[in-house]
Amino acid sequence: MRKKYLLVLPLLALLGVSSCGDDNPPDNPGGDNPGGEEPGYSIVTYDYNYDGASDQKFVVNEGQNLNAPKNPKRADYVFGGWFTDEACTTAFDGFGKTLSGDVTLYAKWDAYSSLTDLEKVSYFLDEIESYQGNVNNAYFKSTVGYAPLFITEEVYYMYLESDYTRYSDLVTIEDYGYLDETSSELTPTGITQLFKDGDTYYQLYKSLEDEANNQKASAPASQVDENKFYDIGVVNLELSSLTQLEDLLTNSPDNILDDPEVYKLDGLNITAFDSTREVSLNFSFSYSTVYSGQDGTLLQEVYDVVGNIQILNGTVHRSTISTATTTAVDGQAYLMTVEDNVVEYKTGDFEEFTGERFDPADFKEAEQY
Repeated sequence: MRKKYLLVLPLLALLGVSSCGDDNPPDNPGGDNPGGEEPGYSIVTYDYNYDGASDQKFVVNEGQNLNAPKNPKRADYVFGGWFTDEACTTAFDGFGKTLSGDVTLYAKWDAYSSLTDLEKVSYFLDEIESYQGNVNNAYFKSTVGYAPLFITEEVYYMYLESDYTRYSDLVTIEDYGYLDETSSELTPTGITQLFKDGDTYYQLYKSLEDEANNQKASAPASQVDENKFYDIGVVNLELSSLTQLEDLLTNSPDNILDDPEVYKLDGLNITAFDSTREVSLNFSFSYSTVYSGQDGTLLQEVYDVVGNIQILNGTVHRSTISTATTTAVDGQAYLMTVEDNVVEYKTGDFEEFTGERFDPADFKEAEQY
């Protein structure tokens, strides 16, 4: 460990040492030095480990922990961690700890093309989740078109808006509807509350049009992922068809129809997206599921999703996603649904809910949540 004297600053300038931007280590200022003695320091070199990439150097004061930098980006490659050797055989485990001297860390890269389909889906979802932040409000504007193909080719539309608000221990969803696409006045249609009471999670829907439509769904705490239950971010609300594909690839790959005309994941390659330079992220994917009923009937569903996510200051603030779903029985298509959603997201602290909390005893039980 070296001592830091007045000549250090010119020396660092000659070395090209710099603080790091978004793709490099974050600022890591020195701590207090009550003894009055000039502290020592270590130099950390981040070697991106491919031709054309520039190393980054960073100074860490003696006694200060080394923070992990934000993962770097490289087109058509996935970052695999920091290693102490260029061949990337020994992973670095010193983040969150003090350093005893200078260190050079090497980035490991895996070719995107070498990933399995499950790894590609998981990578995409993890990347989007890293941009979500603490979403406390999501406002939906939805157009839903559906065509019962076994009756007519005519498409029917619904125009909806929903206001999701997350509190410290509850989520409210206020639903509104238009009479048609030319209407300018929203009509409140219902309110949903999601919360935990004792050992049970509840989803309670109160219709503002007909009390007979009030419904209750519940599940024991042992069956519920609390984080997902309260999450109103883009992954949980808007990418459920992709999280479903992730689950199928993990647990039931035989239920995915192997049809190259339908099964397409190329649009999930977002390795080149850099939130420090870009704000618009485009993606697409499609796949089909098939299930066999006890009577031998085959139920098939095709999902075709195209979307855009806007990221501002490193956080998702808007998504525009179109999901087309076609349902078929024994190869005969009978229902097509197209849902176009535009969602605005806000982030911040989760405030305490001060309104009226619904009483589960006032609602009839619906299907299991």
